[in-house]
Amino acid sequence: MSERHPGRGTRTRPDRIPSAPTCAVLLATLLIAAVLAVAPGPASAAAALPLSTGSNALGQLGDAAIAARRTTPGAVDVPAVTAIASGRDHAYALDADGRIWAWGENGYGQVGDGTTTDRRTPVRLALTGVVAIEAGHYHGLAIRSDGTVWTWGYGSLGQLGLGTSTNRSTPTQVPGLTAISQVAAGRDMSYAVRSDGSVVAWGSNALGEVGDGTTTRRLSPVAVPGMTGAVEISGGRNHALVRRSDGTVWAWGDNQYGQLGDGTTTRRLSPVRISLTSAAHVDAGAHHSIAVRTDGSVLTWGRGYRGQLGLGSTSVRTSPTVVPGVPAAVEVGDGRDQSFALTASGDVWAWGQNTDGQLGDGTTTRRTSPVQLAITGIVAAQSGSAHSVFLPGDPGSTTTTSTSTTTSSSTTTSSTSSTTTSSSTTSSTSTTTSSTSTTTSTTTSTTVPPTGSILFRSAATTSVNATSATVTTPSSVAAGDALLLFVTTNSVPTYSGPAGWTLVGQQVHTASSDMLSRLYVRTATPTDAGAAVRVAMPSTVKVDLTLVAYSGTDATAPIAQWAVRQESAITATHTTPALGSPAAAGWVVSYWAEKSSLTTDWTPPEGRPSRAETSGSGSGRIESLLVDTGGPVGGEPWAGLTATADSAGRKVVMFSVSLRPAA
Repeated sequence: MSERHPGRGTRTRPDRIPSAPTCAVLLATLLIAAVLAVAPGPASAAAALPLSTGSNALGQLGDAAIAARRTTPGAVDVPAVTAIASGRDHAYALDADGRIWAWGENGYGQVGDGTTTDRRTPVRLALTGVVAIEAGHYHGLAIRSDGTVWTWGYGSLGQLGLGTSTNRSTPTQVPGLTAISQVAAGRDMSYAVRSDGSVVAWGSNALGEVGDGTTTRRLSPVAVPGMTGAVEISGGRNHALVRRSDGTVWAWGDNQYGQLGDGTTTRRLSPVRISLTSAAHVDAGAHHSIAVRTDGSVLTWGRGYRGQLGLGSTSVRTSPTVVPGVPAAVEVGDGRDQSFALTASGDVWAWGQNTDGQLGDGTTTRRTSPVQLAITGIVAAQSGSAHSVFLPGDPGSTTTTSTSTTTSSSTTTSSTSSTTTSSSTTSSTSTTTSSTSTTTSTTTSTTVPPTGSILFRSAATTSVNATSATVTTPSSVAAGDALLLFVTTNSVPTYSGPAGWTLVGQQVHTASSDMLSRLYVRTATPTDAGAAVRVAMPSTVKVDLTLVAYSGTDATAPIAQWAVRQESAITATHTTPALGSPAAAGWVVSYWAEKSSLTTDWTPPEGRPSRAETSGSGSGRIESLLVDTGGPVGGEPWAGLTATADSAGRKVVMFSVSLRPAA
């Protein structure tokens, strides 16, 4: 079995870091799991749409529109949620009604929906009244408002605490556990903190993970001797961390790489106190640990071979060491080999392993020192093996802070014609350069004051070789949303668009006349959520559908301006067309589609959130990518964005679309 990563606990960001004298109230102010200590019912944190980034090989992003991975955070199609948790290749979100949504790998029932079918989109579990969630390697835990604990998933090492080694595909109550304020999980073990500050543990114990002074596997919860005053607990691959109410940190379990932080590499079967004091939060990675102190400093220790310590090297550290370059933090999180720190304003700093874009910085470059992500307003970050999940503080609080600008090539010839109607002015421009053939169409509708607030809602895709293609409108779509549908085929069929949709524009790839890309638009009605959108073809073709939804757009004319161009030069870099006057305070959506005989792995423009990516099959397949600005742009000219394919090609069509905000 390959090396695995631990799960992460439910987290929300506190409004401030408590000083040591105020630690007694941490159960009421810092942890979602502790809501039951002051009031019954679901967690009361502000609800928001979670974001995910990294690998989607097993559906761990919760977005079926992403074929392989994305390297910048994109929204997960679930109702607004108050908490998140991440396992190895699955994740959970807790909504404001106390219901769990789950997605990703499900081979052991860790999704908890009664099946062992991987879920590429979130499903809602049957359990109700939940106030806290946690994800282990292949299992899950939850606390209900009555203080009981429920588990599901892989159980062969006793990590479910049910007295057996049987897997469970639906949540099952752990006998004998009541008055629980927090749960945590590692690879194959689980932990719970009682409301009196005592700790119980169960599951794998070969390396002392349970902390009861033995190496005996525990199929049911047992007390961790001497552990009192606990206010926070976290499980690593084979070790555990506890923060007590006095700000001290205690650790036990495997210590091969110094992950306990006691200055040694000696395994500990019982809790030992480490030198760290004034701790405000702790979190355990696979073989490393991270903490933030009340003064905002971030410290790491343990294994550093993938840069997960953020110290600019790959060395092991057996004692807590301050991470340089991170502003005062209020929260930390980590995954198998990556780490995160969050500031009071919700800025995110990340470092460590990044092979699949799990850091969310728009690259797949490993980071041995912290880098700031292009999102803000984040209150929690949880990570798995190759994916990460982020929780914004409230709906609409997440914004993109970095920008990417490219310069369009100059033109040698230009011809323009325009037609004016009562509602819009349409102009078409044909432009030719020495290396590309570009066709640009622009539609400008009646000016509307740009006072709305656009937000990405969700996206869905399909890629088939058939006489028709169907994509399902995301269930989160609401009436009034702008729906954009990009349809790209590997030939030039004559077909009618889907009923109720308006054709905005199209581009035939003139270099070969064997590729057609169209853009349709529709304003969503109350019946659109979950509805199928079907596009019929006259014969079998390879067709790619990408449907994306945005809220906060103008209901009558959501598209302010658009342009389309083709790429005819053989190149790996492809720049979307420029826009002369995008809507002020609007967003710009960019779309790339390539006809290829090879699988194309797109690298999105740095700092721009990737919303959808598709990958067809066989010769003549369509490979597509959709990103947006992630926030409003000014009304100044838009230069386009550049995406990079992993192989050079010339059969590429690209759209730029300016969305107009609601008045």
